[in-house]
Amino acid sequence: MEEFYVKFDRVLRAAFQYGVMAAPVRSDSDKLFEDFAHYRKFVSACHRGFEKAQHTVLEMLKENANDVSLTSYERKRRELLLRKVIDGIVFTLLKQKTYVTRRVSLHDEAPNLDFSTIDAVVKVADRLNREDRMTFAALADLTTFVHIGDLIRIDRRRGKDDLSFIEVKEGAVNKIVAQQIEKYAPVPESLDQIKRDVAIDPRHVKQAQRMQRQRIRFQQTAEVLRDDSGTDIKTGRPFRMNRQLINEVHYQETFNERAELALREGASAFTVNYCLHFGMSAHEVMRDRIRSARVNAAFGLFETQKGAEAGLKAFYDANDASGGLGRAAYQLSNVIHNQLMAVPATPLFCWGVSRDVIDAIIRDRLAIYCMVDVSALLFVIQQAGLLPSLATRAETMKFAGENTGALPQFGGRAIRIRHPKLPGEQLIMGGAFARFINNLHSPFHYFLKVQEHWHEIFGATGAGDQTSTPR
Repeated sequence: MEEFYVKFDRVLRAAFQYGVMAAPVRSDSDKLFEDFAHYRKFVSACHRGFEKAQHTVLEMLKENANDVSLTSYERKRRELLLRKVIDGIVFTLLKQKTYVTRRVSLHDEAPNLDFSTIDAVVKVADRLNREDRMTFAALADLTTFVHIGDLIRIDRRRGKDDLSFIEVKEGAVNKIVAQQIEKYAPVPESLDQIKRDVAIDPRHVKQAQRMQRQRIRFQQTAEVLRDDSGTDIKTGRPFRMNRQLINEVHYQETFNERAELALREGASAFTVNYCLHFGMSAHEVMRDRIRSARVNAAFGLFETQKGAEAGLKAFYDANDASGGLGRAAYQLSNVIHNQLMAVPATPLFCWGVSRDVIDAIIRDRLAIYCMVDVSALLFVIQQAGLLPSLATRAETMKFAGENTGALPQFGGRAIRIRHPKLPGEQLIMGGAFARFINNLHSPFHYFLKVQEHWHEIFGATGAGDQTSTPR
C-alpha cells in the first residue's frame, strides 16, 4: 500500500512543482517573467512535468484496476485521486477558470475508463507534445470533467492560450465516416440529414451521427467560450453567461489552518458565513474519525445558533415554526467524497492547502464533514442584498421536471432568490452549492456579486427563454 503513496507523491511533484524547480520564478510578482526566454523555459518545464505525470497516472490507473487485493471502495477512491491530478493539470492550463470547466462537462459523473482507447490516444498526445514544449495535450478521458474530444490542447506558441479539442480517429471505418460528414455544418439539423444520406453505409449511420454530435459539441463549446453565449452542450438550450467575471473569494486559508490543527490536535471545527459548518478529525480509527468530524460540524451549528444575532435568529425561529423545514434545513455531507465525485470542481490539489493536509487526505487519514445550514444561508443571501425564500414543493417539482441539472432540495423545497428592485427570480442550482463546498468559495461574496450583476444576468425585463449564469 505504501508503494502507491510513494508513486503518488512523485506524480504530484511532476504535475505541480516541475516547472518551479527547473526554472524558478522571480520574487517580484510584477516581474515573474522578465524575458520571453525565461517564460518559455518555465512553461516548457511545466509541460514536461505534466507529461511525466500523465504517463505515470495512466500506468497507476491500470495497476489500480487490476489490483484484486483492494476493496471496491479503495479502488474507486484511488482512481478518482489519480484522475483529479489530471484535472489539476487541465485546471492549471485553463488558469483556474471554473466557468470553462463547466462548459466542457456533459455528464454528472466521471465516465468509465477504456484503456484500449486511451492507449491509442496517448500516442497522438505524445506526438503533439513533442512538436513544441509551448503546447500540451492532455488526455480528456483521464480527467473527470472533460467530456468532449479525446484530447484537450493548450497552445502558447503565439503568445496566448489557444484552447482546442481533438478527436482522434482510429480505424478504417472512422476515417471513412469522418470524410463523409465533413460536408455537413456542425449544427443539430445535420443529424437528420446524415440519417438520410444514401452515400453513407446504413451500417455506419449511427457512428456517423455520433461523430457529428461530437463536432456539434466542439462548435457549441467554442461559441460559448468565445461569445459568452450559445448552446449549452448538456441541456441543448440557449445559454448566456454574465460577461463580468465573478472573482471567487475563497476561505482556503481558514480551511488549511483548521485542517492542520486537526492533524496536530486530533479534531477541529469552523464556520463559514454562518451557514457552512465544518468538522474535521484525524482520529486513528476510521469509524471514530468520521464520528468526530460529524460531531464537530454539528457543534459549529450549535454555537452559531447559540450566538445568533437578531436577524439570524429570526430565520432560525421561522424554520422551527409551523411550515418551516425543521431538521431538513440541516444537511451533512462528506467533503472529500463530494470533491472526488464532483464533476466539475476545483481539484483538491488546487485548493492551496499544505502538503501535510494533502498527504492526509490522500492517505484517507483526515475526515472532513460540512453541514449546510439553510436558515443561516437565507440570512446570508439577505445580507448580500437579495430577497431569499423557499419555493413551494409544487414549484420545486415543476422546475425540476422542466430543467436538467441538480436542484438541491430541502424537505422537497428549493431556495429562491429575487432582487429587491429589479425583475427576475432564480432557484439556486447545484452548481452554486458546488462552488461553496467543492471550490471553497464564500457564499456571501457569491450572492453579493450576483446581486451586483443582476441586471446583466436577467436583463431589463427579468424574462426570456435563455439560461443565464454568473461566470
